[in-house]
Amino acid sequence: MGRTIGDRASLTSLALTVLLLIAPDFAAFVRSQPVDPTQIPVLLDCQALWSRNFTGWTTGENCATAEGLQCDSNGMIVKMTMEISSLTGVLPSSLGNLKQLTHLNLFQNNLDSDIPSTLGALTNLQHLNLGINMLTGPLPLFLDTLSLLTYLNLGDNQLLGSLSAGLGNLKQLQYLDISKNNVSGSLPSTVGSLSALTWLDLQYNHMENSIPASITNLTALNYLNLANNNLNGSVPIFDSFPTLTYLGLGENNLEGPFPITSSQGLPLRTLDIRGNKLSGPLPRSISSLSTLEHL
Repeated sequence: MGRTIGDRASLTSLALTVLLLIAPDFAAFVRSQPVDPTQIPVLLDCQALWSRNFTGWTTGENCATAEGLQCDSNGMIVKMTMEISSLTGVLPSSLGNLKQLTHLNLFQNNLDSDIPSTLGALTNLQHLNLGINMLTGPLPLFLDTLSLLTYLNLGDNQLLGSLSAGLGNLKQLQYLDISKNNVSGSLPSTVGSLSALTWLDLQYNHMENSIPASITNLTALNYLNLANNNLNGSVPIFDSFPTLTYLGLGENNLEGPFPITSSQGLPLRTLDIRGNKLSGPLPRSISSLSTLEHL
């Protein structure tokens, strides 16, 4: 005879109870695992190149005491978080050997090298934050291959080059900041494939040519800032963005009519269109933008 619905519910309840009981022990077990020996050479490289010694970055130390690190149940490093840590020096190429890494956060330090191509081996990477450093050299081509990325911040560095059409491969990307660099060339039309994107910041670069019409596909955007570039041509219409609160297009060479024709359902708080060559009357609908604080 088969089990009744009540029996199955009881078994499910029992299983959940067991999971809740063992979860703290499992978490403690993971934290107490020693860092896998294969990861130690990378940590030694980092300490040497950054002229710093970090707690727990030696053989035999467990993950619970390893400063800025988080490991999986096998002792493999999955997160390295060293933001605002006064790091100086270069990014070691051996970082590419941390194959299980999902999060790399070196935000706001003083790192001043190229971004090593070996980081392209980090195919499990979901979060990459190298913003506010002094990184130089070209935008890395390998970025297009990190298909699990949801967060990418390279803003406020000294990176050169142009955005690759392969950027459109990053289908899971939600946050993209490459602002305040020396990026040139066009914004590729493939950016319109990033349907999960909520934040796009490319301000203060040297990008040129027109804004691709495909950008209007990014209807999940909350923040879009393309200000202070050399963009030209007509401006796409930004009517169908139900969550867009910030639109920055100022200080370019954009032409044509106002970029909003209907304000119905548009929650804009900031609209920056100064320093362009827009023509025609200001739409009456702009007066119904009840959330607008800065124009």
